[in-house]
Amino acid sequence: PFIEEAVFRGAFYGIHERFENREIFVLGINTSLFSFSHFSGTLFLPPEFHPFIYFQMLYTLPLGWICSKARQKTGGVVEPIILHFGFNLVFYFGVVFFGI
Repeated sequence: PFIEEAVFRGAFYGIHERFENREIFVLGINTSLFSFSHFSGTLFLPPEFHPFIYFQMLYTLPLGWICSKARQKTGGVVEPIILHFGFNLVFYFGVVFFGI
């Protein structure tokens, strides 16, 4: 969460914000880039992991949107990092304890 949020909500979001003043456009681009960045797993992981990568690209869309909105509202990256960390923690517990 720390590196991803520093990149997407820190660096990229700031760049997008300078070039486009429509909030919905900035949120959409940032969210899409965040989600699509998870596709790189298909380049390095064996094919049996690819279905999970595609699933991951779907659930990172709402996560990216929520973290981008947090960045927009607060102007910082601490809140998106906390949200991202919390999401990953809940997902981890879901997999480990409930086999989701």
